[in-house]
Amino acid sequence: MSQSVIALLLAVVGVLGTLASALLSQRGGRQTKLMELQHAERQHASDKIAEGRRIDFEDRRACYVAVNKVFRRHQAALKNYFSSLSSNTVKEGQWEEIEETRHASRETYAEAQMVLPEEVLNSSAELVKRFNFIYGALARFSANNQRPEDDLDQVREQLDHATAGLYYLRQGMRADLGISDSSESPEATVNRSGFDRDSIV
Repeated sequence: MSQSVIALLLAVVGVLGTLASALLSQRGGRQTKLMELQHAERQHASDKIAEGRRIDFEDRRACYVAVNKVFRRHQAALKNYFSSLSSNTVKEGQWEEIEETRHASRETYAEAQMVLPEEVLNSSAELVKRFNFIYGALARFSANNQRPEDDLDQVREQLDHATAGLYYLRQGMRADLGISDSSESPEATVNRSGFDRDSIV
């Protein structure tokens, strides 16, 4: 084989090697780019899930703060009015405070129904039912329009249960947020406080 043919073959092989190297480099670059894009997509999806969980947590926390605040105010207004009624020292504006806190509680509870998890919602519903019972009884006493079964001792008992229920509801909300290490479910703790669906008319 002549030197010129050998030189030509070497040149061809060199060109083919260069082309193959370029193609392999290009293919490797595409695979690397694809892997980077897939990693970025997975990271984006993970970040989106984490952001969704953060927003959900913040929404629940804000809801819990609002529920705790307005329920405490309503419970305090009911308790103060009961004390004044029992001692015949009801002051002007006390019933208006009950109406104001009751309205705030109803509004907050209506919003909370769209956010609260089932167990905490059930506990809240029991407490609202307790508040409504106390409100109705106090309204009848205030208007001197009592039913035969109305009794201030029963109202006092319901207020005590509401106070305990509010505490256990708060513990349940804290547990749901991971603030406390309560081993009981919110509904179990509230039921333990004396709630009985059949005890409230």
